[in-house]
Amino acid sequence: MALDDLQSVIEKLQDMIETHRDYLSGGETRTRQVLIDPLLGELGWDVSDPDAVELEYRVGQQRADYALISNGRRVALIEAKRLGNDLEYNEIMQVLNYANRDGIDYIIVTDGDRWEMYEVFRPAALEERLLMKLQLSQQPAHKNALQALAMWRPNLASDGGPSEATESVFVSPKSAPYQPSSESDEPPEPQLPDPPMDDDNCCTFESKLYPQDTKPIRLKIDARIEKQVDVWLDVIHEVVVWLGSADIYVRRVRNSPIHA
Repeated sequence: MALDDLQSVIEKLQDMIETHRDYLSGGETRTRQVLIDPLLGELGWDVSDPDAVELEYRVGQQRADYALISNGRRVALIEAKRLGNDLEYNEIMQVLNYANRDGIDYIIVTDGDRWEMYEVFRPAALEERLLMKLQLSQQPAHKNALQALAMWRPNLASDGGPSEATESVFVSPKSAPYQPSSESDEPPEPQLPDPPMDDDNCCTFESKLYPQDTKPIRLKIDARIEKQVDVWLDVIHEVVVWLGSADIYVRRVRNSPIHA
């Protein structure tokens, strides 16, 4: 999966929220079709494929809007709300109880703009089970994309796939932010053309799908950082830290004559 593609989808969703907020706030179905389904699809959850997503999943006499499926096992439930609807504590607890009853590891609640993901079986208060929280309309697309990787299908998969399969995420040099050196905190002026795409100008991470788990094995960010990693959330954390210095550079590039 290309991280650039995920960022592009999120930018489109941000535009939808800004431009069509009144329309999308008019009903859950609109919110699901325009905001939720496209993001799930880009994260590997094809809502048109019953082997990947079960819609209106029944739990006793109740229903969850989505059940995410990996290798025949339900790994997460999603409760969807119309845009602007509050994600209330009682409703979150209700979905968590649904998942607990059926042995499902994660729950996600969303109104298409705000997304929250919780761990079901952690013995802790609700706020301590929170694994991911983002709001598309309130932060840059690249930061949303990195947080959304918590919902990426290989990240949530807990059972085996093909033992030799490989999943990769790639950030091209064109979109990768500047990493300041120790000598100076000032980013350089943007220049054209873009640098060639090679191993020293990329951010990649790789994983292999093992019979009982899905794990990353190596993280490489440009020519400066290369390390072993054990879990996907460590990958997300490292890349978020790497991007932490990018905001000034991104604003400067966007305001430059080259990108005007």
